[in-house]
Amino acid sequence: MARLGYRSVIVVGLLFFSYLFLLNHYFSPRDDEPKVDRKVGEDQPNVGFRLQPSSQQSQQSQQQSQQVQTTGNSAFDIIKRDLKFVCNRTDADVAVVIPFQEAKVDKVVAHMERWKKSDYLPCLPGHEVPVDLIFFTDRKGPNFDSAVKRPIEDQLASMPNQRKCFRNIKFITAGLGDKPESKFTEVNIMFFHLWKMPADEQPDYFMNMETDCWPIRPNWLKKIWIEAVCGDEFWVKGSINRNTNAGEVKLYGFHINGNAIYNTCKRDAFCREWTKLVEADLYGNPYDFAMWWYYHDPRNVPTARNALHMYSYSDFVVNWYHNQEWDASKVAAMYPNTYLVHGQKHSAASV
Repeated sequence: MARLGYRSVIVVGLLFFSYLFLLNHYFSPRDDEPKVDRKVGEDQPNVGFRLQPSSQQSQQSQQQSQQVQTTGNSAFDIIKRDLKFVCNRTDADVAVVIPFQEAKVDKVVAHMERWKKSDYLPCLPGHEVPVDLIFFTDRKGPNFDSAVKRPIEDQLASMPNQRKCFRNIKFITAGLGDKPESKFTEVNIMFFHLWKMPADEQPDYFMNMETDCWPIRPNWLKKIWIEAVCGDEFWVKGSINRNTNAGEVKLYGFHINGNAIYNTCKRDAFCREWTKLVEADLYGNPYDFAMWWYYHDPRNVPTARNALHMYSYSDFVVNWYHNQEWDASKVAAMYPNTYLVHGQKHSAASV
């Protein structure tokens, strides 16, 4: 038995060293392949590979380079394919939507003032991304151009570098009537209006950015674009309440706050149907809580179990419960992947 055990050890050892030889032979970079620096950019988690060809690679003839690319097996080709898979929605139309009541345009202008500071720039030079900026009002009164549109356009004119960060600037309205509805009703009507826009005007994904959703780092627009077009598909991606106590969790659940990225379902019929079902049964709540509740209502199990994976929690934005003060530098240190914070009571140092 001892002799048999000794032979077994020898066989296992030979197999192990053979495995190491094959691993080194097939997976270690060759001199004719580009070197890959897998440092991840701070604003591109999980997708920020920078490909740097070696000096020997750059000196090879064009014929040799074409031969490597033709095989489709080089490290460069493999990583290109991987990146295309990770960010396979780069052709999508992405927008930042700022919803507001027509009478509160001053809050929009004040919100944009923050973008002028170097710590909160929408984009950095050389990091521009194809994202539209949409100003979304509840209604369009007779003085809309002078009372709403002009103050915003004047603010944009005062910040030309920030204006260049956005591909297009648009103004849309939900067309609510003169008679005011309840707060929740108007907010819900505005929100679901974004799924009913003409297809040629509707973005594929939009960041719903209310006037109390604040940037805490520069280059936040690029972060929004990456979260929209990269990674697994989703219908909503955002943050739970990050600072609630146990009692509040029982009341509000683990719902994703309304300041999130949404899929308008242009490419997904099941998503469109699901959105209609949620709108039809809001349980008397605002849309963000209603979405969470629809997923977790036992009556909706047949639908929800096929869609719950599309409800995606993320920390690119953090929801700070509205009755507690927060500080930009402290939140940034606490959440290194966070670029936006939703919360009304920011400290004076955060402004």
